[in-house]
Amino acid sequence: MHPETLFSASGKLAMAGWALLVFAPRWRWSQRIASAIILLALATVYLVLIVLYFAKSPGGFGTLAQVTQLFQNPWLLLAGWIHYLAFDLFLGAWQARQAQRFCLARSASLCFGQFALRWSDDCSLRWMESIVRYLAASYRTQDDEHSRRTSELSV
Repeated sequence: MHPETLFSASGKLAMAGWALLVFAPRWRWSQRIASAIILLALATVYLVLIVLYFAKSPGGFGTLAQVTQLFQNPWLLLAGWIHYLAFDLFLGAWQARQAQRFCLARSASLCFGQFALRWSDDCSLRWMESIVRYLAASYRTQDDEHSRRTSELSV
């Protein structure tokens, strides 16, 4: 197989995962397919490429020059690209799950990436804080009510 063929196939596979996350986010199989099946396929191809070509290639990860030399091998460049696709899809699936969990618009989460995640974290913390304050206030009200009734009974 030629690296271009595998490049094209892996890109289409990743796009299928993204299409599921964007256009069918509530379908029960979307997350399973995008974050498990497609990711496992991409990770397997990545692992095979690393096992077959990494030890045989000059270069490494110590300096930029070594990385440049390593990526002169089209198979290892492809492995790097597939790693990027898999990691990006992994984060996108996680963002989609977080968006559903915190009732955020998935478009904001997927389009604005880390900014949306930071915002969702801040909102979820504020949401949890408001729930804790509400519960604390309701327990204080119940305790005050109980104390008032107890004092009325003892009089």
